[in-house]
Amino acid sequence: ELEEVGFLEPLTEKERFIKKGREWSIRFVQKPATLALTLAPAEPATPPLVAELVTRGVTEAKAVRLVKRFPPEAIAEHLDVFDWMREAKDKRVAKSPAGYLVKSIEDGYSAPEGFVPRAERERREEVRRAAHAKAMEARRSQEEEKASERKAIAAIAAYRKSLNADQLRELEQAAVKAAEAATRDNYASTPERYKHTMLGLIVDDYIRHLLRGRIEPSIRR
Repeated sequence: ELEEVGFLEPLTEKERFIKKGREWSIRFVQKPATLALTLAPAEPATPPLVAELVTRGVTEAKAVRLVKRFPPEAIAEHLDVFDWMREAKDKRVAKSPAGYLVKSIEDGYSAPEGFVPRAERERREEVRRAAHAKAMEARRSQEEEKASERKAIAAIAAYRKSLNADQLRELEQAAVKAAEAATRDNYASTPERYKHTMLGLIVDDYIRHLLRGRIEPSIRR
């Protein structure tokens, strides 16, 4: 009987009854526990919609009854509306969330005004994240450009400071000569009181290109 129910391994009479001299012994081999467990009925898996309802506070017994009574797509839609209302902190679900959810399914509540389905909410969130990432990248790029410009300005100032008066005049002449024709014409026609300022801009631009290796130095150091 124990063999029939799977508790013992089936053995032949020779394997079961063993004689040593005048003494006889009986051998029993129990089946592995894993095999015995397979004889017991497996616990049924919880249906997905039942699990979804339970995670939102509905009792399992009530959730099972709802899933049996109403179409899956209807329940799924009410779950979506419920989640949207809870995210929006709607007062109608604040007092008894699970109770409101059950009532909405049983009475077939319509989606409230302004309801946005989950797929659209996720799409909007994805767009928002992409825009935020783009804005952060643009900000990072701007900060890098500002830092680079500050570094360039400091390098230009240091280069100017390294020159004596004669070298600076020679540099100014070289800068004006290397400038584009339109820049030279504007400098020539600039009123005398503004010439110094414009010359400074021309020289700064010349030094910037000089430090970047775009032009060869033309002054004696």
